[in-house]
Amino acid sequence: MSTRRLCSLVAFGGLTLGLLIVPASRAAAAAGTITTFADPGGVASTDYPAGITVGPDGNLWYAGFRSHRIGRITPAGVITTFVDPGGTASTHGPSGITVGPDGNLWYTSYLNDRIGRITPDGVFTTFVDGQGTLDGPAGITLGPDGNLWFTSNGNGRIGRITPSGDIATFGDPGGTASTEYPLGITTGPDGNLWYTSSNTDRIGRVTPDGTFTVFSDPSGNTGRPIGITAGPDGNLWFTSADTDRIGRITPAGAITTFADPRGNIDGPSRITTGPDGNLWFTSFYNDRIGRITPAGVITTFVTPATVDGPDGITSGPDGNLWFTNQLSDRLGQLTSGAVCGGLPLTVDLASYGRPTAGGDVIQGTIGDDITDGLDGNDLFCGRAGNDTFNGGNGNDTAYGGNGDDRLVGGSGRDHLDGGRRTDTCLGQSGSDTARNCEIRLGIP
Repeated sequence: MSTRRLCSLVAFGGLTLGLLIVPASRAAAAAGTITTFADPGGVASTDYPAGITVGPDGNLWYAGFRSHRIGRITPAGVITTFVDPGGTASTHGPSGITVGPDGNLWYTSYLNDRIGRITPDGVFTTFVDGQGTLDGPAGITLGPDGNLWFTSNGNGRIGRITPSGDIATFGDPGGTASTEYPLGITTGPDGNLWYTSSNTDRIGRVTPDGTFTVFSDPSGNTGRPIGITAGPDGNLWFTSADTDRIGRITPAGAITTFADPRGNIDGPSRITTGPDGNLWFTSFYNDRIGRITPAGVITTFVTPATVDGPDGITSGPDGNLWFTNQLSDRLGQLTSGAVCGGLPLTVDLASYGRPTAGGDVIQGTIGDDITDGLDGNDLFCGRAGNDTFNGGNGNDTAYGGNGDDRLVGGSGRDHLDGGRRTDTCLGQSGSDTARNCEIRLGIP
């Protein structure tokens, strides 16, 4: 984990857990597929956005933890926020949010122990647990039984609320040694609810009738799990904030965790299934968005400077990924637009210099850039011309920018694309390919 930390009793992931990591300042890193949107109302309107979900109206809805509002953003980026007329006595610290079976949005009100409902046109209702067993509700999801299920973070319970507002909570018979500070929750492919127990480093399962089972990672690589989602492969996937890993648990309880070989995950927070059949997650402490395939291959993407503390993430109705930025009070969108061969960037020369491992997506800055592919499988895109790319140990791809680029293949099967036909493409392995090159050397 990064040592760039500042201790403060503030919310992480919409939850008061005690430590916030404040990223060090860095130069802006251009990533053409990522856009962020600021609320014109400023922090009084959107402050510390946490959970985010797709609403029944085709918009994105999010929880403003410190503004005590519920926000809506259209796929075009237009933001509207709604204030509960009951004030903070009714909605205080909204955190998780999901769509209900009734066509409304349901959210957790973390700081006053309520569950809230807001209609698509902004009408609020909040519900109190008459038994007093609700303490710090955090994550929330639609259950397999047509009810809403949530985690009660402060007392280690899992709760259920019907669409009519009746609340019941369930305690793990194993007590806090088994379930303590539950955070994320989702419906699994087996028709049960699955949740993360952040303080016991376990993943829990609860049936709709309230029967608990918890699972420990035998390898010890699961530390403070936070987000959890159902994956496209029939398993559950989760983030492990303290070990900087992404985890997978089968419905039978077998846990596997995956580390980024480049070390570019720092405090992963929330996770969702993307429109491309992969899992996408936020890396809170180093301001990256990550992707992991069902086979466990991890890629993380550089973000603009306006991305600061990414937390909640969901697949949008427009086929893009949408996420919240807690520290910059913005909403982010990651599109699948064609940048550098159709991929977002993992390395930008403006702030990260040359890649340190293979499999990077590299973009030049303002021209006259020089970069080397090291371990192979790198993708380089020149940007403003006069760029130089030297291939690594194999299977690199290079795209020239605005011309006058020098693209040199390495020892493997490289593909060199000059772009403006004023480039020099030099093959060295005898198995390289090229196109749009004014000068071709060593390439058929």
